[in-house]
Amino acid sequence: MKIIFTTLGALLLLLSCSSSEKGNIVEQDAAAPETEAVAKTAEKDAVKEAEEKVYNFYFTPSVREDLLRTNAVKIATFLSEETGMKFLPVIPEGYNEVIKDFGNKKADIAMINSFGYIIASEKFQAHAKLRSVRQGKSTYKGQIIVHKGAGINSLKDIHNKKIAFTNKTSTSGYLLPNQMLSKEGVRPQQEIFAQKHHEVVELVYSGKADAGATFYSPPGENGELNDARAQLLTKYPDIAEKVLILTLTDPIPNDPIVFNDNFPEDKIHKVVLALRKFIISPEGKSIFFEMYGIEDFVKCTDNDYDLLKDAVAVGVKDFDAYLN
Repeated sequence: MKIIFTTLGALLLLLSCSSSEKGNIVEQDAAAPETEAVAKTAEKDAVKEAEEKVYNFYFTPSVREDLLRTNAVKIATFLSEETGMKFLPVIPEGYNEVIKDFGNKKADIAMINSFGYIIASEKFQAHAKLRSVRQGKSTYKGQIIVHKGAGINSLKDIHNKKIAFTNKTSTSGYLLPNQMLSKEGVRPQQEIFAQKHHEVVELVYSGKADAGATFYSPPGENGELNDARAQLLTKYPDIAEKVLILTLTDPIPNDPIVFNDNFPEDKIHKVVLALRKFIISPEGKSIFFEMYGIEDFVKCTDNDYDLLKDAVAVGVKDFDAYLN
């Protein structure tokens, strides 16, 4: 409203100055209708400008910033043209910033990883409406791998053994596997956080860890490895014989597109339709694949992530510590 007040105040000030000379009274009266029309037009324009909402669309910074920024602008432009709404693409410095900006109401929409969505949902009531599709699937799995000579044939055998994880925010590399172990009452002797999936595999291969948790992808048509072990196949050609898959996690929902709690439902519907329309176009398909390896979107709800929320509750005790 300050814009409105400033605009009208300046206009009224000019009017009062022009009427200060008595010789101009008749001339001012004659011009009053025209002046009043100008004032109303200025007020109307100011109100429209003040009330027109610009929606901040956050893009998770998981690829090169220049690549992300160029494509984010194209997505925002398409959404604006398709919905009649205005969108501003935002590239945050890190994952935590996306989550925090849901809390301070700066973020309206975000493409965010699943763990980040869980925090945004639990703390700030953000809502998942679309889920990414990769390789024809909107879910993926994690795996628990073991060294062939570790004597591990079941989850319970990991008790008092050394296990390697990626990091405490990884769904496949920690949260779901940790939940599985917890349900079995398994307490490893040592937990090693290697940060990267291939580093977990290498620890298991070398025998520095008896077991490990990484992402899983099914073998190719000819049986070739596609899971985390494949990243070390050149370095260790016998890795498939020495590092074995013990078990898989339940399906984990892919990363969602999330809306803040104040986003109008009718506008969410418009955005969802527009995004699904864009990604099936040649340009949109190329852009989303280049950014995040996404082939398509499917509709989803917050309930689709209940399994992951339960796993996070087991593995993460303090969201604020993560955000800070």
